[in-house]
Amino acid sequence: MPYMPKEEITRLKTQTDLLALVRSYGIELKNHGTNWVAKCPFHDDRTPSFVVTPVKNLWHCMRACKTGGSAIDFVMKREGLGFNEAVDVLLKFRPSTERGKAVVTPVSLESAPSGEKDPDNRETEFRRKSCGLSGIRILRN
Repeated sequence: MPYMPKEEITRLKTQTDLLALVRSYGIELKNHGTNWVAKCPFHDDRTPSFVVTPVKNLWHCMRACKTGGSAIDFVMKREGLGFNEAVDVLLKFRPSTERGKAVVTPVSLESAPSGEKDPDNRETEFRRKSCGLSGIRILRN
């Protein structure tokens, strides 16, 4: 990933629809006042401890993980990626609506523009780690 100014990173963190991003991973969120809760996707959870706060665009696990952060942090933890790779993934997400619910569909890495072939095979590694997200395409306006 080429250099990205701090302002762009901040914009990505604040403008990414965190609720839609979390839902795109199949996590079922339930409204709890101004927050949304679910069973934590990062550890075995019997009761909801994963909290998404849309007003702040942040998430947090209140139990075993004791971790949280922005949309970038969520993708890093969920996909096992580094910061730059997580930013690349978020840049390829586009929100759409399906049956009245906001969902996010990833752009397939095969269709994503790239300046050169990846000599380290990072795209292949990402597809393997992506838990079935590869092959999903998005229609661009």
